[in-house]
Amino acid sequence: MIKRDVKETFEKIAEKFSILRKLPWPDLVDFISESNFIESEDLGFILDLGCGNARHIRYIKDEAKNDRSLKGVGVDIALKFLKIAKQIDASIYYVNADANYLPFKNNLFRQILYIAAIHHISKKEMRLKSLLELERILTPNGIILISVWRLWQDRFYRYFLNELKERKFENWDGEFGDIWVPWRDQERNVIAERFYHLFSIDEFKDLIRESGFEIEDFKIAGTRKEKGTIFATLKIK
Repeated sequence: MIKRDVKETFEKIAEKFSILRKLPWPDLVDFISESNFIESEDLGFILDLGCGNARHIRYIKDEAKNDRSLKGVGVDIALKFLKIAKQIDASIYYVNADANYLPFKNNLFRQILYIAAIHHISKKEMRLKSLLELERILTPNGIILISVWRLWQDRFYRYFLNELKERKFENWDGEFGDIWVPWRDQERNVIAERFYHLFSIDEFKDLIRESGFEIEDFKIAGTRKEKGTIFATLKIK
């Protein structure tokens, strides 16, 4: 089962990941500065879904100048990530939960971060269910900041071209865009394989529309050579 594999993978790599990725993702920082994600004077409850070591919600707290109205909640399927995050900042509430079954009441969060997480969910219907969960717990005037990896990146191009050919001749039970990406140690040995579903721009926008959200801000980000990430802010229609 892919969900179990994803959990086991991130439990396995949580410590090394947290050493290598202590600071917020620069592309995300740029997008936040360009969007209206933290313009509200009264932030209230903010959720970081798929928080990992909670580096991004800590950044939001810092940007909000420790606004006392801000109550941060970090959710992750990997318990080890939450233990690491709590050691760094115990003022954030941490919840070990599945993105498709969130243990929160309706209309609780004004802001939700969903960074590089939904692309670890297999099957479109489950990704849609996750977004519908966010619609349930978001306040009517709330905002979501989401990011996913793009499909047509140079490093994956040949893989997906070959997959298109194979689909014509073999029984194939996955979705186009599914891929396993290795996590390697310093000696380049493979420690774990991470499941991703990579999105074309059209597929991403269609999923957002189907979930009942509308896109406010939209950006393709990355290096000068490779624009590999889709960022967007979402609001309920």
